[in-house]
Amino acid sequence: MMVQGIESGADDYIAKPFDSTELKARIRSLLRIRQTESELSLANQNLKMYKKDLIERQQSLFVSMIKSLVSAIDAKDEYTRHHSARVTDLALKIAEKMDFNKKELKNLELASLLHDVGKIAIPESILNKSNSLTDEEYTLIKEHPARGESILKPVVELIEVSRIVRAHHERYDGTGYPDRLKSHEIPVSARIMALADTYDSMTSDR
Repeated sequence: MMVQGIESGADDYIAKPFDSTELKARIRSLLRIRQTESELSLANQNLKMYKKDLIERQQSLFVSMIKSLVSAIDAKDEYTRHHSARVTDLALKIAEKMDFNKKELKNLELASLLHDVGKIAIPESILNKSNSLTDEEYTLIKEHPARGESILKPVVELIEVSRIVRAHHERYDGTGYPDRLKSHEIPVSARIMALADTYDSMTSDR
């Protein structure tokens, strides 16, 4: 009988005839258990709300960081701002046609916006030079994909983005930089961005 009662959902069991003192003690014990369960439930709800608030704060900080990086790029080279926006727009249109999922699209969007972030480390005199670059200057310019990866990689949310940024000047035939990747060694997102980047460079005045 006792086992059946507990299996049916009873929290406790007392047999007849029962002692009133024992009954009161059991009731007080059950009330304490209920109070503890209620407090734990409330604490769990508060924890979920705190976690949600923390995630929202982190996301807000993350977005602010991205905006700061983009602003830093803009300050170095006026051309880059419009170029990055156009590359982002074109790259996303291509990726959507290729049925990229939401995460892949978001990574591509961030990588496209930040693909020239490594140019922060390049002197403005070189970035804005109207004449042809010297061999030394061009070598320095070619460092910006790797520098961009170094800037972004420490941020956990941008690890995949940093890989795309590093590879956006690789070429299908292996003549690109910095790693001379070729064919399928190059991430698909980086190939798309390279196409959008090259197209915009050829069709825009600087």
